[in-house]
Amino acid sequence: MWLFLALAVLAWAGALARPVQAASELDWQSRTTTYFTIYYTAADAATAAQYAAGIDEIYEYVAAIFDHGPTPPVPLRLYPDTDSYTSANPIAAYVEGVVAHADPRRGEIGLALDRLARAGPEVVRDTVRHELMHLVATELSADRLPIGFQEGLAQYVEKETGERQQLVRNLQLAYQQGRLLSWDALNDYPRFIRRLSTSYPQALSVVAFLVDRYGLGALKRFLRELGRTEQPYRAVLEAVYGRSAAELEAEWRAYLPAYFAGRWEVNQVRALDLAEARARFAAGEYDLAQQLFAEARRLYAELEQPARVAEADSYLQRIELARAAEALAAQGRAHLAERAYAPARDLLAEADRRYAEADQPAPRAALAELLGQAEQGAAAAAALDAAEALLAGWRYPEARARAAEAAALYAAIADGAGQQQAWALVQAAEEGQRRLALLLLGAGGVFLAAVGLRWVRRPTPRPAHPPLETGPLL
Repeated sequence: MWLFLALAVLAWAGALARPVQAASELDWQSRTTTYFTIYYTAADAATAAQYAAGIDEIYEYVAAIFDHGPTPPVPLRLYPDTDSYTSANPIAAYVEGVVAHADPRRGEIGLALDRLARAGPEVVRDTVRHELMHLVATELSADRLPIGFQEGLAQYVEKETGERQQLVRNLQLAYQQGRLLSWDALNDYPRFIRRLSTSYPQALSVVAFLVDRYGLGALKRFLRELGRTEQPYRAVLEAVYGRSAAELEAEWRAYLPAYFAGRWEVNQVRALDLAEARARFAAGEYDLAQQLFAEARRLYAELEQPARVAEADSYLQRIELARAAEALAAQGRAHLAERAYAPARDLLAEADRRYAEADQPAPRAALAELLGQAEQGAAAAAALDAAEALLAGWRYPEARARAAEAAALYAAIADGAGQQQAWALVQAAEEGQRRLALLLLGAGGVFLAAVGLRWVRRPTPRPAHPPLETGPLL
């Protein structure tokens, strides 16, 4: 498979040597996406639709590296069979491993569908990434990037690593046998082609060394400076990296043992893709998400991409909010387990607010039931407190109603102890009401008796006598 990928350079070189010619006998149809115009035959309409569904995401992945994508719309031509593909890229007639090419003059990518169908979706995605980076490097460097750097960079942006280890083994064998190319030979097209089994993996190691040791920002400046000057690449290397090409080559050779030992797995381009970081954040894996966003932010700053720096900063702020929410939620759960409902409600409500500010719907959904329980428990406790106050004030009917309300709320959250306490207050209110009734009844009887006794003891009024008549004494 490494040879399958390596031979893409032959297709790219063939496209440089001869303009791509569409198979004139085919009836090409087209459909557009945000960044591409896809050309296909009617029989491959379903395949074209599959490409259209994911091709823009691949473009954005490549464009994010140097904040530059190939000038859209990029023509993407899907050749249905080997015959039609070889009419565009004749070398494919002799080398079965050639499955794609990029034509930098026309800014076009061609794919051999029948051959890619045997390669699997991962290889298809990496093939498109590879060819897109050829177009990016060509545009940024004004088509002055030498072949060794071209092929090394195009490989470096590939995302899948399944076959990369084999490339490393081949390079290590060439290193042990003293068969490595000088950088001048690596960047000389005829010598590169004659030594593909070594030159191809060696090109990847050179770009990996430059990025690992000096960063993506320096590599971006190297590409841009090549496009701004007529100087040879060795002079541009020295101007950008502050070391001569010979010194850099010596550093690369000293770096190779570490590369063979595992540094080949380090790829800074992957850190620029925020897809995994976003997925970790959405899953609540905040420590890992923070590491990924922080590394991406560092690289974006190095590449002078302020908009993407701001995006990474935004996520880092949201992670801090989500972490604070997570801590508050843990405290809230602990209080809820202890049936301390009011503080649990306050803590969980604050956690929910911070999750909302962090735009984390999944944790909010998980928190909703607990928050509901805490709110009901707090309402039950408040009703119980009110019932006790009313009971103390001999307002037994109101106390009974609030205690019954508390009992229902406790029952809804399966708090048996709280429910028992509430029913005990209901009974106390009822008992108090009965005692009060008896007291009032007894007091009423006493009052009536006293009134009756007073009535009995009241003196009978004497009738009034008429006044004595006075007159002359007989």
